[in-house]
Amino acid sequence: MDIETSQAIFKGIRSKKQEAFIVLYCNPESPSFDNGCQSYIKAYNQDNTNVAAVEAHTLLNKPHVIKAIERYRAYIHEVQGFQLDWLDAQLKRLFNKVTKLDDDKQTLAILKTIGDRIGAFKDQAEDKAGIFMPLTAEQEIIANQVIKEIMNKKRTEQAKALKDALSINPPQLDIKQPELN
Repeated sequence: MDIETSQAIFKGIRSKKQEAFIVLYCNPESPSFDNGCQSYIKAYNQDNTNVAAVEAHTLLNKPHVIKAIERYRAYIHEVQGFQLDWLDAQLKRLFNKVTKLDDDKQTLAILKTIGDRIGAFKDQAEDKAGIFMPLTAEQEIIANQVIKEIMNKKRTEQAKALKDALSINPPQLDIKQPELN
């Protein structure tokens, strides 16, 4: 990101550490993405997680930080756009993080929550009258196969359209974290 863009995005931010916190918090490729406590720990070199959680909460409620976060996320969206490769990478990262848990019940609960959020486990169909009808196991298998085929076709079409639009490889997100002093 160039200096002018950086100045526009981080207008009102009082320190390089606050800027680093915002980058760590908002950058989808950051290991502390959307985690205020971990972003604060890394940006401010804080050892105490309780202090970090309270300070991150305080920062995230300051109007100038909220506006900078909105501008930075808009910048990331503009630069990166919605790329299926990015989404796949994030879902794989999340899946790998979850499957490293020792508790199988907790792992399954988290994976089910993720699936529910993205609509992966729709086991009911709505008829024309608006009443929900449960699917049989055979209907569910067929429905999942059809959905998979549709998603693969849609994904192929979107990837081809993106390649055609760019006529070369998609742009790479080049967001560097500021150095902490």
